Parts: sequence; structure tokens; C-alpha cells
Amino acid sequence: MTLEGKIVEFLDADTLRIGYVRKQERDRLHVVDPRGRNLSVNGDHVVVVHRPAPEGEFPAIAREITEKVAARQSEVDVELLWQSLGGSQHEMEPAKLAELFFAEITPEATSAVFRALLEDNLFFKRKGVQFLAKTAEQVSTELTRRQRQREREDLRERTSSIIRQLMKETDAEIPPETGPILDRIQNWLRYRTGD
Repeated sequence: MTLEGKIVEFLDADTLRIGYVRKQERDRLHVVDPRGRNLSVNGDHVVVVHRPAPEGEFPAIAREITEKVAARQSEVDVELLWQSLGGSQHEMEPAKLAELFFAEITPEATSAVFRALLEDNLFFKRKGVQFLAKTAEQVSTELTRRQRQREREDLRERTSSIIRQLMKETDAEIPPETGPILDRIQNWLRYRTGD
């Protein structure tokens, strides 16, 4: 299929970008982005093919497409899409997932689903331009990992806040939960032992 003269969305370093295909040579595409920069893209990285358009009108059409995609993306419920697959363990094209969620296959719907799944990687794993639904166990494990990470970040923030407060006010009251932290700091300062 020739893509010359069409607007496409392609993967570039794990982000979906829009461009106008100026020229196609075998599996390489010479693409112009909305800012006028020339890019060379592998044909395998094309995810969505939009309509043909004159090159001069491309930036305006690209803005219009981007706005439509953003509006559709806000409608995508990734968890509901994952649940509707019912534990299916085969890779799916974004167009098929868009048809499942929106009950239509349009470039905007396909792009919206692809972007939503890129942003929320809890329920799906990307393999190239396809997605594989994670198992319930994998989702549960990832939720636990994220919760623990949030707890560690909260602890780190509370600890640094307490340390900053103690450095400003030497006579400040020391909360009981900071005792072990202060003991570790004191041991480190005294004995230079890392832990």
C-alpha cells in the first residue's frame, strides 16, 4: 500500500507522532512533521494511516486530527477495555481494540486507543504496534509494586521534611517515628558505615 501524500501516525521512541508522507521508498518513508522537519521513518513504525491531503494544508489538518484524537482519548477506559477482553492472551492490533471499545474503526479511534494504552501500561503490554492484555495476576503484582513505590516516596518525603525541620530548629520536637532514622544518621556520621 502506498502512503505517499497521506497523513500518518508513527512510533518514534515510544511516542506516537503525526506526519505527512512526502515520499515512500520500499520500507522507508520520508515524513514531514507539523513543524516542517524532515524525518525518515521505517514503514513498520506506522500505526495509523489518516486521509490523503495536500502538503500545504497538512499543519492545519494535523492540528484538527490531534484535537479529535485527544477528545476521543479522554473517552477511553483502559480497565474496561481490559475487562472486556476476558483474559484473552493474544496480541491485538490497535484498530481491533478501537473497534471493540468504540464499535468503529476510524483512524482517530485507533489513535486514541493506542495513545491511551501507551500512557496507562497497567493492563496492557505493547509489542511493537500491537498490544497484549496482561493477566489478572500481572495486574495485581503491578498494582502492589506501584503502591509500595508510592509508600517509599512518601516516607522519603516525610523523612527529608523532618530532617530539614530539625536542621532549621535544633530545639524542635522530634516525632517518635523518626527515632530509627536519626539513629541511622548518627551511626553513619559517627562510624561512616553505609547501609
